[in-house]
Formats: sequence, C-alpha cells, structure tokens
Amino acid sequence: MQEQVLNFKKVTEKDFDFIYKVYIDETVNPFLSHEVIPKSEFSEIFTDLMSRYQFSILTVNSKPCGMITVMANKGRSAHTAMIATYGIKKDFQGQGLGKKFLKKIIENLKAEGFLRIQLTVEADNDRAIKLYQSLGFEIEGKMKNWFKRASEDAYKDELMMAICFPTH
Repeated sequence: MQEQVLNFKKVTEKDFDFIYKVYIDETVNPFLSHEVIPKSEFSEIFTDLMSRYQFSILTVNSKPCGMITVMANKGRSAHTAMIATYGIKKDFQGQGLGKKFLKKIIENLKAEGFLRIQLTVEADNDRAIKLYQSLGFEIEGKMKNWFKRASEDAYKDELMMAICFPTH
C-alpha cells in the first residue's frame, strides 16, 4: 500500500474552478457560510478567501482533495489563528484525511508561534465536532441561532472551539 503524501498548495487565481467545486460539494457546502451559488457569482467569495492569512488546496499524492483557510489575528491576540474554512471533497472523505490534514496544520501553526487555534462549527455537524475533539479542541461556547440554511426552517447554533498550547 502506497504511503499517502499530504501537502498544502497555495491557492492562485488558476484554482478558482477547483475551489468552487469544493465549495458547492454536497457534503461540504451545508457547513460553509454561503449557499450554493452559480459559478459566475462565486468571485466575491473567492476574493475574500484569497485575502486570508493562508488559503491552501489540500493534496494527497499530488491530487487536490480539499481546501483550508486560516486567519491570523493581530495586536493583542496575534498569538491566535482561526481555521475559518475547511472542506474535503466527498470522494476523499472517510479515509482519515481530514484528521491528518488538521494535525499537519495545527503542527505548522504551532511551529509559527501561534499559542491558540480556534474555529467554529455548526452544532449539528457531529462528525466534525468529534474530529476536532479528537485533536484536542474544546468547546468554549455556543452562539445561538447563528445561521440558517436556505433548505431548512430553523436557525442553527454554532459552537466555538479552541486548542491552546502552554506558554511556558
């Protein structure tokens, strides 16, 4: 069995189509900030993602399989990074890649000097919550009625999670 080689590739304008495909993936999109929109209207979202501290395509054995964005705080909270957008395409799910990539990004951010990594996750995304907890993230709070999917009637809660590293 071939060992999986995981890498992060910095997103460029040429990656627009791939990022759009991940963003609208039926298993990824319900847990992102925007509803599925036509590709012609995706430019504004893509531009916002491009402005993040890190915006990477996840690759396994050189095949693109997902995306991640990280935002870095400034000023008094410059020790904090936030995993803001994260998704693995459906055909790469269930292989443990999500956990492997998150471990790698956590290690990278810690090596860059970040002492706190935070994220938010939909309260109904049990699979992601379990994944984050298995990596040491703890639930720190809940934002009630935070978002509403167009396909659903009820508002959903969002959980705030973080992992902190010792300062001494």
